[in-house]
Amino acid sequence: MTGGEHGRALAELLVELKRRSGHSYERIGAKAQLSRSTVHRYCSGVTVPVTFGPLERIATVCRAGRDERAKLFRLWERADAARGRDAASAPPVPAPGKRNRMGWWPRRLRWKRSCRAPSPLGSPRWPSR
Repeated sequence: MTGGEHGRALAELLVELKRRSGHSYERIGAKAQLSRSTVHRYCSGVTVPVTFGPLERIATVCRAGRDERAKLFRLWERADAARGRDAASAPPVPAPGKRNRMGWWPRRLRWKRSCRAPSPLGSPRWPSR
């Protein structure tokens, strides 16, 4: 889910903003209404957010200037576009293997039938398969 080299550049800029602000991941997350782990994932480049909003809130908490926010937006835009290309070039998901058409419940029903006591007439009430 990363955006390639643009995702790494985005992460580097976020780390620089965090370092300059002196805030921890937890403090940035609390002020930006994000979890600490989410902020860490963005700063380490593991994920790129779907919308620019979380990054803008992080930049606001870290007191980024207008030019830094513009650069952050351009990097996010490129990383988001690269993520779309990565998803389009991913191999298709294989179809699930062939399954029993009737599912699991007929086997359970046969098991219950085999556990029943024989009928008083001596013949089974249910024909076995």
